[in-house]
Amino acid sequence: TWQPLAVAASKDGNSYPYNTSTIVILTEIVKLLVCAACLPFQYYWEPPATRKQLITFSWRNNIGYFVPGFMYAIANTLIFFSMMFINPALYHVLGNFKILTTGVLYGYFLN
Repeated sequence: TWQPLAVAASKDGNSYPYNTSTIVILTEIVKLLVCAACLPFQYYWEPPATRKQLITFSWRNNIGYFVPGFMYAIANTLIFFSMMFINPALYHVLGNFKILTTGVLYGYFLN
C-alpha cells in the first residue's frame, strides 16, 4: 500500500541516494525492537503458569519463524529493485495477481 509509494518517492532518477540493504536491515531491527517492547506487556497479562513459555527459546520451535522472516527480507529488498523499473501503480496491479494466482493454485491443489 504505502511502501511502493514511499520507495518511489525516495528514488533519485533511477537510483536511490542510500543503501537499500541497510534500509531493509534497519526495518527488521525496528520490528525486533517493537516486539521486544511489547514482550513485557504480554508477559504481565499472561497467567503465571504460562509465562515461562514466553521467555523460553528453542531452536526447534522457532526455526519455523526464521525462514518466513528471511523470505520477507528478500521480498522487501526486491521491492527496491522492482521500483527502479516500474511505477507504483503497475507494482500494485502486478501485486494483485498474487491473489488470483494463490486462489487458482489453492483451488487446484486442494481439490
